[in-house]
Amino acid sequence: KDLMLQAAAVFDNMIATGVAPEQARMVLPQSMMTEWIWTGSLVAFARVVKLRAASDAQLECQWVANMIDQEIKQREELKHSWSALCQ
Repeated sequence: KDLMLQAAAVFDNMIATGVAPEQARMVLPQSMMTEWIWTGSLVAFARVVKLRAASDAQLECQWVANMIDQEIKQREELKHSWSALCQ
């Protein structure tokens, strides 16, 4: 019980200091890391990169969007299509 109360207090403190709720939840006992396989069209990934690599997007979303961008740019067969979609 004490650990639950401590976790809740840390969560509340994080929120009070300006941490986004979706980030602060990581200290709560229900939190766990997740892995997944993400599939989609090149157009869909281009949209994700355009929206989530923007300077006003959440920093962690920017990281993911930039990783997607770098991975696709390395694929020679997608280079021209990707360039056209990301203009």
